[in-house]
Amino acid sequence: MDSKNLSLALIGADNTDKVVEILKNEGLWDSPKDWKPYGGEEGNYSVIGNQQACPENAFLENPINSTDAMFTRECKRLGIDPNDQNLTPRSMREASEKFFGIQDGQVTNLSFKERRLLAEDIGIMAKGVRGKNPTLSVFDRGEGQSPTNFEDTFLSLAKTNKIKQLFVQGKMNQGSTGCLRFCGEHHLKFILSRKDPKILASNESDEWGFTLVRKEPPSKGNRSSVYTYLAPGGKILSFPGQALSILPTKYPKTFGEDLEWGTFIQLYDYELAGYKTNICLDLADRLSALMPNPPYPYRFYERRTGYQAHTYERTMIGLTARLEEDRSKNVEPGFPVTGPMKVLGEKLCYKIYALNRSATKKRRYKKNEGVIFSYNGQSHGIELESFFTRKNVNMSYIKDSILVLVDCSHLSAAGFEDMFMPSRDRMPDTELVRAVKAQLETIISGHPALRKLREERKRQDVDAQLDNAKPLKEIYEKLIKQSPTLAKVMLKGFKLSNPFDVTGSTTKDFNGKKYPSYFRLIKR
Repeated sequence: MDSKNLSLALIGADNTDKVVEILKNEGLWDSPKDWKPYGGEEGNYSVIGNQQACPENAFLENPINSTDAMFTRECKRLGIDPNDQNLTPRSMREASEKFFGIQDGQVTNLSFKERRLLAEDIGIMAKGVRGKNPTLSVFDRGEGQSPTNFEDTFLSLAKTNKIKQLFVQGKMNQGSTGCLRFCGEHHLKFILSRKDPKILASNESDEWGFTLVRKEPPSKGNRSSVYTYLAPGGKILSFPGQALSILPTKYPKTFGEDLEWGTFIQLYDYELAGYKTNICLDLADRLSALMPNPPYPYRFYERRTGYQAHTYERTMIGLTARLEEDRSKNVEPGFPVTGPMKVLGEKLCYKIYALNRSATKKRRYKKNEGVIFSYNGQSHGIELESFFTRKNVNMSYIKDSILVLVDCSHLSAAGFEDMFMPSRDRMPDTELVRAVKAQLETIISGHPALRKLREERKRQDVDAQLDNAKPLKEIYEKLIKQSPTLAKVMLKGFKLSNPFDVTGSTTKDFNGKKYPSYFRLIKR
């Protein structure tokens, strides 16, 4: 089949087996000459295999890249070089406001209609069979890339593509490769993109380009696996640029809306342990915790049949926005409380939420997170609830109800590197990290509002236990009134005999000595 139909067939496939079948029929699956090493390196597994440990953390890198693409598109549409730090925004918040009119870069400042409209340009869709690992698609109407640029963008590793761009998140140039580990048996990832015609350079193609990434196990003479991408004849497959009807339309239809330009990525049989429900529910909530304050909204689309749900679409606005909008129902009065932190010359800001008992029980806002460290709205490190059980914190009684967000967006470049890892899912044991956690311990343990809440919860639980004992007390009183014999036993008690028989024993006056006797051993 031609390139266009091949790309549409791969997009239509909703599991790994179908992809392999399609490529085998085309003679591409078992043809080594048609596959090139990802990043141009045979030893790319050392980089790709050392990414996020959790599938949801790894997956989030894809919509983050879509946000970057949206910002870069607007920057270029204004005729500004994204690398010109004198003209570009200094942060993602500034870019969000400058390019899309989001006041202060806060999604909470948008109306529901405005959020919905913006979110149509970044989407996350699930398809496949209910109860099994879904095939996840991530699409955007961002900058897009020409086929000739794939190797320097989507398929590059450790290059400096965004290192000078202050208003985007991605700087490590690892291409969201962490998700490959979780993409089914062969670790398959499909990439389709077309450059926005409004910013197309004279030397760039207007065509759609596409490829497929896979993992090849160690072969004879190789000690590790290698990731490769489809490039028959050494080139990215392409076809003429035109709108493709590959975006989700009304449920339960999977495709129907047009994508004119931008990027469409598909992750086959993505392993989401614990998140196999409607993605508009648990997965959306989880990603919202990992992206507590996104500079741009996303839209979720559930397109697997068999689910009975209130909705099959949802706009993700981040954990902070959810907490703020549901504050009266889920957050204790007087919270959140905020304050600045200055640690080893670095500036940070904390926000402490105390969830009420109902929200704590439902676990809608967090799984087991205690402290979330974010940079540009995305989580870069997490401390679990056990942080509050430390002796220096002493908040064990309400550990399930506390959620602390630490905004690290104002870290210096050196501070950022000391604070976070490129994988964004764990934190190093550095002097800065230890000092930040120590200051948090002091803030939380001594915070009057938290201490007051802790004591109130204890008192409420004691009162509840006493209330629970009242019915039993009333039963006893009624039984005693009705039964004189029982009353005699309960009120006067039984006369029990002494279990230790001391009759016939004699006692002598004890005449103690000032110094004790000696025990002398018979044998050495």
